Amino acid sequence: MTRPRPSAGLQFLLALLALSLSYAAQDFYKLLGIKRSASQKEIKKAYRSKSLEFHPDKNKEEGAAEKFAEIAYAYEVLTDEEKKKVYDRHGEEGLKQHEQNQGQGGGHGGFDDIFSHFGFGGFGGGSRRQREQTTPNVDVPLRVTMKQLYLGDTIEVEYVRQTLCVNWQECMRNNQECQGPGVKVRMQQIAPGFVQQVQQRDERCVAPGKMWRSNCRECPGGQTQTEKIELTIDVAKGMYPGEPITFEGVADEKPGMNPGDLNFVIVQEMDEHFHRDGDHLYVTMEIPLVDALTGFSHEFTHLDGHKFTVKVSGVTECDHVMRVTGKGMPRRGGRGGFGDLYITFDVDFPDSLTDAQREGIRKILGGGEAPSSHSRLESLRAQLDQEDSSLHEFASQEPAPRRKKAPPRSAKILPKPRWLKAAPATSPKYQELRSTVRSLGLATVCEEARCPNIGDCWGGGHGENNPNSAEEAEHFGTATATIMIMGDTCTRGCSFCSVKTSRKPPPLDVDEPDKVAEAVSNWGLDYVVLTSVDRDDLDDQGSDHFRKVVQRLKQLTTAKGKNLIVEALTPDFRGEMDLVTSVANSGLDVFAHNVETVERLTPRVRDRRAGYQQSMDVLAHVKKVNPNILTKTSIMLGLGETDDEIRTTLSDLRSNGVDVVTFGQYLQPTRRHLPVKEYVTPEKFEEWRVEAEEELGFKYCASGPLVRSSYKAGEFFLKNMVREKEKERLETMA
Repeated sequence: MTRPRPSAGLQFLLALLALSLSYAAQDFYKLLGIKRSASQKEIKKAYRSKSLEFHPDKNKEEGAAEKFAEIAYAYEVLTDEEKKKVYDRHGEEGLKQHEQNQGQGGGHGGFDDIFSHFGFGGFGGGSRRQREQTTPNVDVPLRVTMKQLYLGDTIEVEYVRQTLCVNWQECMRNNQECQGPGVKVRMQQIAPGFVQQVQQRDERCVAPGKMWRSNCRECPGGQTQTEKIELTIDVAKGMYPGEPITFEGVADEKPGMNPGDLNFVIVQEMDEHFHRDGDHLYVTMEIPLVDALTGFSHEFTHLDGHKFTVKVSGVTECDHVMRVTGKGMPRRGGRGGFGDLYITFDVDFPDSLTDAQREGIRKILGGGEAPSSHSRLESLRAQLDQEDSSLHEFASQEPAPRRKKAPPRSAKILPKPRWLKAAPATSPKYQELRSTVRSLGLATVCEEARCPNIGDCWGGGHGENNPNSAEEAEHFGTATATIMIMGDTCTRGCSFCSVKTSRKPPPLDVDEPDKVAEAVSNWGLDYVVLTSVDRDDLDDQGSDHFRKVVQRLKQLTTAKGKNLIVEALTPDFRGEMDLVTSVANSGLDVFAHNVETVERLTPRVRDRRAGYQQSMDVLAHVKKVNPNILTKTSIMLGLGETDDEIRTTLSDLRSNGVDVVTFGQYLQPTRRHLPVKEYVTPEKFEEWRVEAEEELGFKYCASGPLVRSSYKAGEFFLKNMVREKEKERLETMA
């Protein structure tokens, strides 16, 4: 009688079972008598010793030949980088499967793939994706000086990590319910003839088909043990802050998982003299008044110690910026060469002059005799008449009286065009907000920066400069106030800004988070903008204070049943991304940071510690750590920028994920600030709005002569939310 032959599938299963049973597990490290952390030199030395001991020509004992073959195979695996990596992570079973897959064309068509087609989950349970899970990557800040980044450096460090117990494989037992590290799958009957596969979390599962045995004698300390390793970090010339140096597979180890990567992230320490933005360096040089008038020659010492001379033959204005080509940071990315050095000259005026000195200067400069007290008073009156119109005249409905301008001293002062006219601040809502600000001792950028839209924004009306119709204003209109926290004195001195400056501003008000929350909750606003001065005098530059204000504001308004939208217009925090992250994840709805102008004009317009690329990096980082937040920036026009430069800036902003952009006319606050190069027409502002929204894809663009970064912020935000909801409703109906 002929017995029925087993099916092909059953034959395959039996063959696989026999193969797995005949495969004797070996600990290659124990076989060679070495530790798992042994170097290649130590592995080679141990192999020589063991191979001589069990060589068949010298050792005639029974089993010596087999032992010699096992030692040779262990040496072959541990000296092959790829095989050693597989063995360390998956053991001998994983190594065998790896070799079989390689023989079948790099992993396609092996046991795992065949069984996965039938829903068995692969050899030993689990799929290829599960076997290739990795432990979390580890980011470690690496603080380096600007000199180290300029010259490049090699740094030796010690790193402590968790490595697998030497005998970890002996502490595992078979369990087919384990589908991978921490994953257990069991079959549950839900009805007669019906079963359901249920996945559970079980930390005892360490690999497909393998479970950790508790209280294992071979690994009394658990699955892993502490190991201290020495690493050599090569810091390349010109590396950027935030750039990682990666050691692949050096993070913590765990059974059944590939170790993640160890990333040393560059953190650039502040330099006493130089400030960096991308490949460029910035430095401020103080010169005496006599050098500013007569010219000078100054020897500079660079970061690497080499010296070069800067010569100026003519008169040097205060805050004049000189560009020295090729004296910046080394360029990265194979471009070669160096960036540029920008020197800002700070003229040191004497505190006082003697009568003889004053008389001598008048004679040299052709000033004539000393003026009398009466002529001094007349000169002062004439000077006041020559100044620009005051804010109240600027914002009044009546045209400002025409004054005869004195001849310009250093630059042409352009007359203001007719369209630069703002509504007066007279509404009851404006008076209410102003009263609350005064009573709580708060500062607002609306007042400190002399914003012409203060009546329109605080009043919540639609004003002449609001592009919305009266009907839209009635529906969307909301009072928007911009509160300036951390005081009214900034540590930076930008050439366009009228906010007070000091190297040592007053200390922070610890009660300010409560004061701001109380004021805003009493106002009944739907939208508030928080901004701040720069506080380079603080270790964290005020980031923790900023975060506390946002969180307290959200807590108090939520407790009162209000859904307040909070926008933060922040400093750049010197490009220290951990500080940026703290504010970005504080509960904000909108993160705003202004680039102010195009890249070419940045050194002239902004403080030397700010930078075009640094601002772009801040905005990009916010999107990285909080993808759901809206990002926003503002650009001033009328400083001498070209259309192509504006388009490049807009393109850079979009590539860094910025959602909202605003355009406004630069207005010179006082004669000490940068002069206006051009008054851009309302029609041109509208062209930029259309290009930003329709061609470049910004979610919103506010553009107009009197638009500022926080102008009508609540109004456009609410309007767009309504539009998005209406769009969703129409799509649902369709």
